Amino acid sequence: MDQERISLLLRKYLQKTATPAERAEFFSLLDSQSIEGFEDGITPDDFPDEHLITLSEASSRKILNQVLEHHQPGRIRKMRWWRAAAAAAVLAALAGSAAYFIHPNTSTGTLAAGQIGGANDRHPGHTGATLTLSNGHTIVLDTAHNGQLASGFTKTADALQVNDATPLYATLTTPAGRQQKVALSDGTIAWLNAGSSITFPSSFGKGERRVTITGEVFFDIVRDAYHPFIVNAGHDEIRDLGTRFNVNAYSDEPSIRTTLVQGKVQINGRYILQPGEQYSEGQIRKVDTDAATAWMAGYFHFEHDDITTVMRQIARWYDLSVSYEGKMPPQKFGGDIQRNLMLSEVLELLGGTGIDYQLQGNKLIIKSR
Repeated sequence: MDQERISLLLRKYLQKTATPAERAEFFSLLDSQSIEGFEDGITPDDFPDEHLITLSEASSRKILNQVLEHHQPGRIRKMRWWRAAAAAAVLAALAGSAAYFIHPNTSTGTLAAGQIGGANDRHPGHTGATLTLSNGHTIVLDTAHNGQLASGFTKTADALQVNDATPLYATLTTPAGRQQKVALSDGTIAWLNAGSSITFPSSFGKGERRVTITGEVFFDIVRDAYHPFIVNAGHDEIRDLGTRFNVNAYSDEPSIRTTLVQGKVQINGRYILQPGEQYSEGQIRKVDTDAATAWMAGYFHFEHDDITTVMRQIARWYDLSVSYEGKMPPQKFGGDIQRNLMLSEVLELLGGTGIDYQLQGNKLIIKSR
């Protein structure tokens, strides 16, 4: 293997500057080479510190072993920490490991014994929502059986299906710790993240197709040039003719963000987004759309985020309230963590940053050391 080449590609991959061709080359090289060949080409300098999650060496080793067990059974052996971290960073994208962009630290990074774990732990969120009909009647999808729930509303194994000739409005709400897919009457699909809602007609009329959302929703919209699809999210109006995009409109986030994956949208009658662009507060910028939709793929995504930003994502998914004691360290977090882990496992991955955690019921207390 060309060590200089793999080092260059690794650096570009982690810094998100690699072209599609370079990313394809990088994964091709990784798939075709042994870990020994891969690790010889990397050094600590390959890692952009502002994009790294800080972990203990023990946690780094644990994640690496999990990755290698899936990707190259029997290939686990001792490595120097930066090589182990780099292998986990890259292989995670292929093998679905718990976290990547990792960097060991001299701190142990473990939680205080007995604080979180066993019965004092929290399971990750799952599919579920509450449907509120126009007459005020509510249906909890978590416990409802598959089949027709009410006129025009059917629950299937993976979604709520909407199809009613009478255009009555309904609201689908996902509380903290839940997410839900809904197929609207025109065939448009909407995925609701935790703590979100969508208000929609059970049947779209002959004019525009309009819905209102809160929280975070991903849309895959059926094209209909004569009946534009319009999303109202806070003070933003997003007009679409057939595309895929994500809207993050949580009230506790600094701003509303619309990220276009495919097609074209117009925002507030003025701004036009192209694929790979994100609109927020009158500004358009190029982004990694995979980052904006990581929650749909089953990951938390962090990108140079402080602990309060990280905890907003975690709190929604594990149905927590979070409080802080003491001055939080300036540590920034970058990378991905699976959303199917227990809370204790997620917090372990975030250990080693000068922060301790304590769980009291559904209240998570974060303390500076």
